[in-house]
Amino acid sequence: MACQCYRAVLPVMILGGVDDPSSISATDLNGIQIQSLKDIIGEVSREELPEAAGKELIFASFPFMPPEQVEKLLASVRGANVPDET
Repeated sequence: MACQCYRAVLPVMILGGVDDPSSISATDLNGIQIQSLKDIIGEVSREELPEAAGKELIFASFPFMPPEQVEKLLASVRGANVPDET
């Protein structure tokens, strides 16, 4: 079965779009990568992972993601203390 890839819609939305739509293909994420990013953000929001560690994990896992975008993602959950979904 072929791998289904999803566009990195959330990061593009946070940045308010891109100047060059052809550059979006460089940031295509598959379902596992999207879930990984969601997991890191969720762990930070539940204070299971320090924000600084989450930020470094995102930078290491998604080196194409600009620092401003990572900061916006983490700022959106800062202090949220969202309960685990399990």
